[in-house]
Amino acid sequence: MVVLKPLIEELKSFEQCGIHIEKFNLDLPIKLAFVIGDNLSVSELLGFKQTFGPYFICRYCKARYDQIKKKDVHVKELHLNYTISDEVLGTEIEKITSNKQYKSPYGIMFPSPFLKLDINIFQISPPDIFHDLIEGPLSNICQIILKKANYSKIVIDRRMSAIKWVNCKINISANFHLNGKAIQKFEYFNRMIEIFPEWIDNPPEIFQFYHIVRRIMYILYDETQNCGSMELSELIEEFYRFMEKYDLVTPKSHFLTHYSLLMDFYGNLCKFSTMCFERKHRLLKVLIRHSKNFMNVTYSLSFLHQAKMACCDQETDKLTTECCSHNIVRFIMKKDTTSNYEFMKVEKIHNIENKIMIFGDKYITSNTNLTYIKKVIAIEKNVAVDVNDICHTNIYEEKNKK
Repeated sequence: MVVLKPLIEELKSFEQCGIHIEKFNLDLPIKLAFVIGDNLSVSELLGFKQTFGPYFICRYCKARYDQIKKKDVHVKELHLNYTISDEVLGTEIEKITSNKQYKSPYGIMFPSPFLKLDINIFQISPPDIFHDLIEGPLSNICQIILKKANYSKIVIDRRMSAIKWVNCKINISANFHLNGKAIQKFEYFNRMIEIFPEWIDNPPEIFQFYHIVRRIMYILYDETQNCGSMELSELIEEFYRFMEKYDLVTPKSHFLTHYSLLMDFYGNLCKFSTMCFERKHRLLKVLIRHSKNFMNVTYSLSFLHQAKMACCDQETDKLTTECCSHNIVRFIMKKDTTSNYEFMKVEKIHNIENKIMIFGDKYITSNTNLTYIKKVIAIEKNVAVDVNDICHTNIYEEKNKK
């Protein structure tokens, strides 16, 4: 790809020469570690097939669409493609370049420009939780749960209106389909237990499906989980059986079946999520759409983005206190993982000498029979915590239960 040529040349230069740090007289080697993005963009960059057609859908295990629709295919012992050697990859690339009619069983369509680097394309593309789960099957999962829970839309809307939403209230259609941004769907799913608190003591039959997905999220977004586990594998097995039962199996839900093994190879998968990049992408789309100038998109976008960032920096400099009207509760990260979980309910955000401090009430909690729900055992008023000590990926919910 012509567009990637300057980037590839720079990365190749870094591989060969590295960076020299004069202070320590040290040559630091540099190498491309990961290519992160949604499935189609990563596939395009690395030369894989870009559609979820009948021929090929999974770059991890070579599965086809007809295979994932068959029951129990997901439980087979699979050798994932990250174990493929450079020799096998080289042979496959040679077959593709020498025979245009050849269909690679690994889904490779053309030689990736990144092959000019010392990398293995099967090993530098970790999965993306955001696109595989949050932006993928989560909306359909919510729809099935709402239908099976037997609540009227009027009741659901009334209960939703009583909640302070962090990412604004999402719209639910007459057939219980969620219409909104992925982050809104993510918040809605996690707060369903808050919308329907009776599920804790008197859960409907469909609650088991909700419970399994919540536990999977709990593990995937736990930054201390650096490898797969038997618990995660068993949960994903149950999850996939529910997906088959309600005819929700898609390529993205199939990707989740590999997550436990992929965690053994890549470590914690939360750090590869593209959620923050998608937020920035949305900002850029809004800027260029409002500019109505498409003659020179690159110039218009760079100018508007710089102006936007300058305004944000100016607002931050003037900020001394920002009151928070949203129901934001965040986990406080601690080195001592044996003590009780502590959370901050954010009330004010102070900018003190370029240091952002969170002020609010601290909740000290204990475990309940549901992993993702904590019971409040003590409250400390007007506590200050550095924003860097707050976890922004936790999915716990606040529930006042006397």
